[in-house]
Amino acid sequence: MFRYVVKRTLAAVPLLLAVLTVSFFLVRLSPGSPFQREAELPEEVRASMEAAYGFDRPLPEQYVRYIGSALRGDFGTSFMYKDKPVREIIAEALPVSARIGLLAMGFSILVGVALGVMAAVKQNTLLDYATMTGIMAGKSIPPMVLAPVFVGVFALGLGWLPVAGWNDGAALNLVGPVVCLGLYDVAAIARLSRASLLEVIRNRYIQTARAKGLPEWRVVLGHALRESLCPLVTYLGPALSSILIGTVVVEQVFNIPGLGRYLVAAATNRDYTLVLGITTVACLLVVAFNVLSDLALAALDPRIRVQ
Repeated sequence: MFRYVVKRTLAAVPLLLAVLTVSFFLVRLSPGSPFQREAELPEEVRASMEAAYGFDRPLPEQYVRYIGSALRGDFGTSFMYKDKPVREIIAEALPVSARIGLLAMGFSILVGVALGVMAAVKQNTLLDYATMTGIMAGKSIPPMVLAPVFVGVFALGLGWLPVAGWNDGAALNLVGPVVCLGLYDVAAIARLSRASLLEVIRNRYIQTARAKGLPEWRVVLGHALRESLCPLVTYLGPALSSILIGTVVVEQVFNIPGLGRYLVAAATNRDYTLVLGITTVACLLVVAFNVLSDLALAALDPRIRVQ
């Protein structure tokens, strides 16, 4: 298992370099400059600022210097936040995004698995059809649409929740972002759980458990559910990555100081170093999520052996 983790980690290095390379040249070759302001700067001032940040060097030289610094964990300083180191900004924002993302995934798993099991147990009944119709309707509404509607109904309309803000992670401030992010994956998890459970309960050992006179709830929860969760575990890696991407919109709508909000502000203001730093961290998280999902799958199903 340890060798597998090491091999997957080493395999992620070329991927990380590719992401860094593509991101670097896309950002640097885009129109505009981080020193561009509403009032045009004098030419000598602009030249002095570009020299201070190394922008007067050839682009390949800038690339090599940046890659070397990034591999050491040094993403440079932000142009937008008064020369604040990028890694300090990420260290402040990452726990916020991680808290929202993990809570949203927990919400998706609990609600999605519950709905999927209920629909599978009541297959081809009105409850099954109603559940599948409801979750497909939820899947068709992305977070960028659901978040403003959620604010309008539950915050501005009913006054049950705060409109926006972080408030040090207070429970009421977490409800909106977590629900808006989590609902999008509830449909996929519910459908996956239902299909997997229907396949598992047709196995012979499930029929044997029923023949022994075990209650249906014990057959489902105690015998069939564990094996049916294996496809769900493989889905969690990409799902966590999509939630990380979804925080970009949700954090903007709910005014939460997470990575998504900083990324939008950095892209708008051409803060090259902050954009590249957040992109690198996001790539690392995606790789880590996929490795963890593989390890969880091996632990969940003893028949799987990581070679």
